[in-house]
Amino acid sequence: MAVIGRNMERRVKPLANWLREEGAFEEVETFSPSGAADKGWRELMKKYPSGVPEEVARRSLMFREDEAWIRRMVEEGYTKVDAGEPPGYGPSTFYEMERREVYGR
Repeated sequence: MAVIGRNMERRVKPLANWLREEGAFEEVETFSPSGAADKGWRELMKKYPSGVPEEVARRSLMFREDEAWIRRMVEEGYTKVDAGEPPGYGPSTFYEMERREVYGR
């Protein structure tokens, strides 16, 4: 199974769909937040339209769920496919956490 962390919609989903279509892996899984985490994150995005501050993002339910998910994927030994960060965007708090969990840096 391939595992792809939550990243920008236009990067992760197309890659996951391509991996499925190509039959590269038996299964392809992407992070899916709970309804509460998704709702909370949408509220934070409204409150901070220029970008959710890192310290706020790290305390969010979305971040905690993503962190728990990627740790589980690493612990269970799944193949990880790194979609990378989209060009032209600043550093992502989520992506940096995922990189630390996957690569230990």
